[in-house]
Order: sequence, then C-alpha cells, then structure tokens
Amino acid sequence: QQALLALGGAPDVLAQLTEIAGRTGPLPAELEMVLAALERDPHPAAAPLLARMFPRLDAIAEHRNPVREVIGGTTTAWDVRTNQAVMLFKLYVRLVPIAQVSAAVALLRAATPLMAWVLISSAGDLEERGVALGGAAALDPALPLEVRRAALAVLTRFALAPSTPLGLAAVERLQRVRADPALAEDAQRVLSDIGVAKS
Repeated sequence: QQALLALGGAPDVLAQLTEIAGRTGPLPAELEMVLAALERDPHPAAAPLLARMFPRLDAIAEHRNPVREVIGGTTTAWDVRTNQAVMLFKLYVRLVPIAQVSAAVALLRAATPLMAWVLISSAGDLEERGVALGGAAALDPALPLEVRRAALAVLTRFALAPSTPLGLAAVERLQRVRADPALAEDAQRVLSDIGVAKS
C-alpha cells in the first residue's frame, strides 16, 4: 500500500483520502501514511477532505490534551496522536487557498485549549499562511486567551524582520490586534520592541 501511494502520486492519495473522509467513526491507522504521501505530493483538492477528517482525530474527538513522550531516555517529543493532529492541521493550512486560511481557526476551536495552543504554535514555518493564520487566530474572540497569545507569538516571530514582506504583513496584523482590548497591551509591547511607532 505504501509503495502504491508513493508510485501513484496525488490521484491515489486523493482517492484514499476521499474513502477515509467518507467513512464514519475513528480514523484508520493508515491515515498517517496517507498524510505523509500528501506532504510529498500536495494537492489543493485534499483541503476540504482534511477539514472533514479533523474532528475525527483521536486527539480532537476525545478532547485530549497534547502528550509529551520520552524517546531514547532523554529526548521528549509529542505523542503519535498529537503529531497526527499537527500534521493534518498544517497540511490543511498549506493546501487551502491563501484567502481561506482564516477558516483554519474553526479547526482550532474543535480542540482543547492546550491542543489548540500546540497547533497554532506549529504555524511558525508556514510563511505567509502562518501570518494569515496567526492574525485570524489572534483576533478570534471564540478562542481561549492563551491560544490567542500563542497566535500573537507566531506573528511576533515573523515581525522580527519588519523590512521583509512577511515581516511587514505580520506588523500590519499586529497593528490590527492592538485594537483588540484583550491583546492590546501584548501587541503594543511587541510593536514597541521591534521599533514600530504607535499610530
């Protein structure tokens, strides 16, 4: 099956995802393999399928908090269920049209606050999509404040290079967040730290 997915590329991966998304109940064990194949050969048509599957993830359906496991006696890493949630969430954000990235905030609302914190924190390498997601999550009053602060931290990482296009976009979103009473002080502190004058 793994060889078939690797050789078949996007059509076989989409067929597998469509089949999995059409089922009910717990997601199958092979989901992670299908997601890995999708990462290698991404296709935008997979985005709505991923959104349909997200609430059925064990970590989300069971309202689990993220779990750290010790590997090799010294290294800690997220457990399989947490990793699966992060993998699916980030794939969705990468594949959805850029104008619809803010829709990923709805997925965050389906998770526990701690799991949502992990998911939004994982967006730091998603470039312009990370900026869009961070801005949308920081401004979403339905999300817990700690999740919104994690989104603000994502924006902050991008804003540390304010002369780049990504940095400018992050600063613009931080300025929007500054108008929100819940995060106004946090956003202003970040903007002051990076030398953006109050306007």
